[in-house]
Amino acid sequence: METLKRKLRQALSGEFSGAKIILNQTKPTDRITGEVVWKGFAGMEHIDRQRRLRKAIDSAINGAQRSSISLILTLTPQEDAVMSGSSED
Repeated sequence: METLKRKLRQALSGEFSGAKIILNQTKPTDRITGEVVWKGFAGMEHIDRQRRLRKAIDSAINGAQRSSISLILTLTPQEDAVMSGSSED
C-alpha cells in the first residue's frame, strides 16, 4: 500500500514540475509538514500559491488523509535561499 507521504510527494511533483519537495513526518502524531520550492511561484501571491497547493492535495488525497497534513510552505528558490541563510545567484 502506498504511504500518504509518497502519495503527497507524487501529487506535488506532478503539479509543480521540477520543484524541490521536502516532506517530514513528525512523531508521535505522524503529521506531515514540508516545503515546495518552485521557480513557478515567482510573482505569485502567497494565497494563490497555497490555493494551488491545496488543489493538488485535494485531487490526490481523501478527506480523512488530509487531516494528517499540517503545514507546507510554498517558496521560490530565492525565498528558500534567504530562509536557509545562503545566497543564490
